Amino acid sequence: MPYSPEVTAFWRGYKIFIDGLRHSLGSDFIALNYDNEDKPEGSISLYFRAFNVAGTLFDGPHIGYQTGAREVVFYVPKPYCDDDDAMNMIKASCTDLNKAGERCSITVTKKAGTVKLIIEITPIDITRQPFQDCKKIVDCSYDKVVMLYRIARKAFPGLR
Repeated sequence: MPYSPEVTAFWRGYKIFIDGLRHSLGSDFIALNYDNEDKPEGSISLYFRAFNVAGTLFDGPHIGYQTGAREVVFYVPKPYCDDDDAMNMIKASCTDLNKAGERCSITVTKKAGTVKLIIEITPIDITRQPFQDCKKIVDCSYDKVVMLYRIARKAFPGLR
């Protein structure tokens, strides 16, 4: 897939936006797994750090923002799903978020056995909608990332 200047510009804008929030979140700062590299047109997702888990980003719990899929997601890989306390915390958090007016759900991928806590958000077509035109959605997306990160820290207190 060829590189897309529009998609690359959107994600670079998002990274600059998040870097500007670094100090305001204090210990809740979430590292974005993006090094300003060029992105292909299909790059609708960015991921946030997998805490201190050794291995790749996807070996541990992590958070993703998927623009076209209209969701911010907390991914829990199969090895972490055996922790009943964590899963109960995630289910209770989903219930609380729905009661608070969020559109939130939990899904399980049968093949990978991954649990996903999803908060829905307004979709963005980053091939056509520049970063600055989507500022309200971008602000909202990062608020949801922080919500999920705080849930993740409660569910897996040993992961930082």
